[in-house]
Amino acid sequence: QNSERRKTKKPRVCVLCFLSPKMNADYWSIDEILAEEERIPSQFRIDALFLGYLDPGLPETETTLKKDTKLELPYWLAGTLASRRMVTIELPRFYGRKFKSTLLADPAVINLREKSNFFYELGSRLAHLIHDPELSPMLLKALTSRFREILDRCQHSKANDDFTPFTRRLTSLEKKLFESGRKAVIEFGLWKNRKQEKIMCSSVITRPNKRIRVH
Repeated sequence: QNSERRKTKKPRVCVLCFLSPKMNADYWSIDEILAEEERIPSQFRIDALFLGYLDPGLPETETTLKKDTKLELPYWLAGTLASRRMVTIELPRFYGRKFKSTLLADPAVINLREKSNFFYELGSRLAHLIHDPELSPMLLKALTSRFREILDRCQHSKANDDFTPFTRRLTSLEKKLFESGRKAVIEFGLWKNRKQEKIMCSSVITRPNKRIRVH
């Protein structure tokens, strides 16, 4: 009986599962690679031998980064160095308190894509890395609020509407959610009008079940 229950168990889907720091980890994913290329303010805690090339302001003959040197490093490198206590990571300004207050005041009107096309992905990684207790709740609140508008646009718009001004404000994740929603609405309309005999199961449903893990 237990095996039968496991077989018939319905998958649970939640948009917030995307905020897990290990969300949909895929070595070959272009989005994963681009998200980890986002640059993070970092300060070296030691003299770093043979890393002088990371600072374009140093002469070629200088091969050592001095202690307290501040640089913007890609997340994949900053995170590795931080885990070895070689650098201290600072939050980018768009995760700071000033922007956080502006974002939470009215999340739907903010152009997050201008800040980072991978705002949620990068933020969840940073929250996990530096153990920031305020960052994850802010990401959750922003995404749930903005998702309501995305859902509303999907359900209450015409097929020939121009969504460009709206999608320009969306991050990579939000745009994928919007495009999936629009596709589902169009397919439902076709099925309702008997122009399509079968409704296809969304890829969001068929992907392996992932629990929400927010630190």
